[in-house]
Amino acid sequence: MDGATLQIEAGERIGLLGRNGSGKSTLMKLLVGDITPDSGGIIRSNDARIAMLPQDVPDDLPGTVYDVVAAGGSERRREQAGNVRLTIQEAERSGKLVAEAQRISFAFADQKIVEGFSTVILRGDKVGIIGPNGSGKTTFLKILLGDLQPQQGRVRLGSGVRIAYFDQLRAQLDENRSLKDNIADGNDMVIVGGVARHIVGYLQDFLFLPEQIPAPVRSLSGGERNRLLLAKLFILPSNVLALDEPTNDLDVETLELLEDRLLEYSGTILLVSHDRAFLNNVATSTIVFEGEGRLQEYVGGYDDWLRQRTAPDGPLPTGLKEPKPRKDKPPKEKQKLSYKETRELETLPQKLEALEEEKQRLLDEGDLHATRIRDCVRVSAEEIRRFEQSMSGNED
Repeated sequence: MDGATLQIEAGERIGLLGRNGSGKSTLMKLLVGDITPDSGGIIRSNDARIAMLPQDVPDDLPGTVYDVVAAGGSERRREQAGNVRLTIQEAERSGKLVAEAQRISFAFADQKIVEGFSTVILRGDKVGIIGPNGSGKTTFLKILLGDLQPQQGRVRLGSGVRIAYFDQLRAQLDENRSLKDNIADGNDMVIVGGVARHIVGYLQDFLFLPEQIPAPVRSLSGGERNRLLLAKLFILPSNVLALDEPTNDLDVETLELLEDRLLEYSGTILLVSHDRAFLNNVATSTIVFEGEGRLQEYVGGYDDWLRQRTAPDGPLPTGLKEPKPRKDKPPKEKQKLSYKETRELETLPQKLEALEEEKQRLLDEGDLHATRIRDCVRVSAEEIRRFEQSMSGNED
């Protein structure tokens, strides 16, 4: 920010937009008071009480979930602006069969995840997995990948299957090791699309600065960690991508680029996401958690599932709400003038008087450019009338 000016009125709801690294978190920390500006100042009203919701809960907080919620507070970090360049490295094609689940069941002590579910996933399928938070989507994904054994039934993986797994908890990243060690295991070169690339250049494609590369992963923000995990994922030759909440913390441009690459990917995709548009654009079928261990398959993306679910016998998954019909909102009462508008209204007579004097001065100078002057005056007068009408409407 350079010479930025901002005024926030009571009751406003402001959306803050920008790329990763453009300074959104920095601006929020300035407003909260966690950091101070290099120049200029921030004035807060005496009765302002500011609460900030960060992206992640710190890992080193002691106590229970309640203690964490009650305490609040966290640190955020800057992110580097730019455009990500994504290239997915594909392995040789798998066999036609990728995975087959035969009447699988799995439950925790107090929760039934899946019961008696069967499915066949073929090469090239792009399967979205939908369900409310805590329904067991990640557990189900691990069962399909063979990382977790079902308590009943069996899962069979096809021949030649090579899986690259994107973990929503970022467990594949060692927080104490550097970016370079996490991606290249200490080597200077990585193989991307059959071509050797220097680790610095490769990580710069994911918007990391050269000075960040020897730093430990724990110094990264949530968005940066997701980009690093994508960098790790895309150097692995694969014909199956398992993506568990890949869209979290990604800016819009990175998200759109990831979506394009997944659409171009010729392998199989298993996708857990709450992002409705992302599922609509990527998934060719969905597996939906419908409660009490019931899973159901549907053709198409998220909206296709909604249309099919609205059939008479289509149940709604526990924890997900029916879309509410839009209601015509009553006309809003006219709001009181803000402080800034009140000041503008008070200075309006002086502005009008100054404009009238300027108009007369120009007319007194002669008729050489009278036509142009009259045009300018007419435009100014029209602007004044519009401004007066606007202020009058607000004052009423």
